[in-house]
Amino acid sequence: MRGLATQSAEVAVRGSSITWVRGEEIGRGAMGLVFRALDQKTGEVIAVKEVALDTGQGGSGEALRGALENELKIGQALRHPRIVSFLGYDFIGQSLYIYAEYMPGGSIAQVLQQFGPLGEYLMPKCTREAAEGLEYLHRQTPPILHRDIKGANLLVGLDCQVKLADFGCSKLSDEDSTMANTMKGTIPWMAPEVIMRKGYGRKADIWSLGCVVVEMATAKPPWGRMDNPIAAMRKIGMSSELPPVPDSLSPAARSFVSRCLDRDKENRPSAADLLGHEFLQPACDGADL
Repeated sequence: MRGLATQSAEVAVRGSSITWVRGEEIGRGAMGLVFRALDQKTGEVIAVKEVALDTGQGGSGEALRGALENELKIGQALRHPRIVSFLGYDFIGQSLYIYAEYMPGGSIAQVLQQFGPLGEYLMPKCTREAAEGLEYLHRQTPPILHRDIKGANLLVGLDCQVKLADFGCSKLSDEDSTMANTMKGTIPWMAPEVIMRKGYGRKADIWSLGCVVVEMATAKPPWGRMDNPIAAMRKIGMSSELPPVPDSLSPAARSFVSRCLDRDKENRPSAADLLGHEFLQPACDGADL
């Protein structure tokens, strides 16, 4: 691989701005794998996403490159305490390496898998921090739609701070002139209008946030087990059903979820409005995962 060099008896990769040594794999996504790496100049542990560019799949390769260019464009512009920091990127050999802030607590999905559902001290805290990240994205000019809000894309620091990650599905959207029509995201968290490709905007992210609250309350996908993608899309997009909400949730939590999971997108609140909801007000600072 181009860019390999030896530093202190270890094989290091020399990027344009970061020289790093590869560590353990910490995750895999649709476009590549993610691993820890050690910055050889600062000693900081960072996260690196590796994406193979030589797919040998013709048009699929062009689509992948376009998605990556979109992720890089959006990632470079974002600066907020509730957004995982973008640290740069390098093209090395036949791969793209995207550098980002390392979140040692893993994702909310991993926390749920290991520890089970969150209680109502942690749920409001995690939800509020996710909503703060969404509010930041949605008030950009033009607005940024995340389009893949789910537990796996909410990362956690050891201090229990939650940040939004993975902007591979995100889109800059001038909602005054056009609405997105491409079906993007992960089916169980998708809003009905996304499934039906009716045209959607920021309110689709609000639906997904409501699904995340159900996910945190159950440690399961918001609709439960859905093995057939076609049947799942029909149920989400065409029925009048809603993701089941546990009876154990408080009235405030149930109210919050019902505001988000309104099939009429026009009735859903904005991220800014949600930040004033009573569910997000409990004093739970200092709680630990």
